[in-house]
Amino acid sequence: MRVRMITPKTIDKFQYLIAPEVYADMEAGLPVTAIGLADDKTPVGAVAGVMENEHVFSVRSLYVAPDHRRQGGATMLISALERLLDTRDALACISFLEDDTEDSRALIAFVESRDCVLENGLERLYRGTVGSFVESGLFSKGFKSRDIHSLADVDKPMITTIGKRIRVTFKELGDKYLSSFKNDRRLSFAALKKEDLQGVLLTGYMPVCPDEPLVVMTSNQDPHIIGGLLSTFFNSCRAKFGDTTYLRFPVADDRFDRMMGHIDGVNNIQHNYLF
Repeated sequence: MRVRMITPKTIDKFQYLIAPEVYADMEAGLPVTAIGLADDKTPVGAVAGVMENEHVFSVRSLYVAPDHRRQGGATMLISALERLLDTRDALACISFLEDDTEDSRALIAFVESRDCVLENGLERLYRGTVGSFVESGLFSKGFKSRDIHSLADVDKPMITTIGKRIRVTFKELGDKYLSSFKNDRRLSFAALKKEDLQGVLLTGYMPVCPDEPLVVMTSNQDPHIIGGLLSTFFNSCRAKFGDTTYLRFPVADDRFDRMMGHIDGVNNIQHNYLF
């Protein structure tokens, strides 16, 4: 087996080996780096991802065909990626969610067999029921409810302003980063003070969990503003879905990470490994 860079001319041959949302980004011309694995010119594996910043490469897809596993193929892909990142003085990050599937178990076994470091300081993804978040009482303070508005109710100029905020927030990944999510304007909110945009909370649904609302982004570092957005979001979910529906909430801030640890029934389901 041999590894080689995947180019626009060869991308179609590796399509079934790359996560659909990552492949869509590659087709759209976004800055995705991909390396392929071939056995006698037959594509059998691929690794793909993007540079999150100057020093971390986020692996968004890693897959080897089942009939070619345990033959060193994944190691060849990761080794090739490491050599490439060495030229950029960067590390790679593999993140995966707790998922009891054959592919997930294979990925976990592979990662844990390598000299990787579990990194808890990176973004975590917490999952819990609506009732668990609301009844914790941790998000009851913040902006008053009249200052929080559903994106389904704001006017077009404000939607344009919010769109600009989103593009700035995700500028490293390109304007179409959110295209793989089904956005929900009714459960997305803006914090406004006299038409001044203070913060945004955007909600969507991932293809792998279409029935569980996901906080795609929160744009503002003020804990009071984020707290107000989250309080409105959790209570709106309670009104729409009841207490037993599960939510997914990504956390990249230590303050909110500490808060999540105090909520019964809410667990971190994302694991990050650096190598």
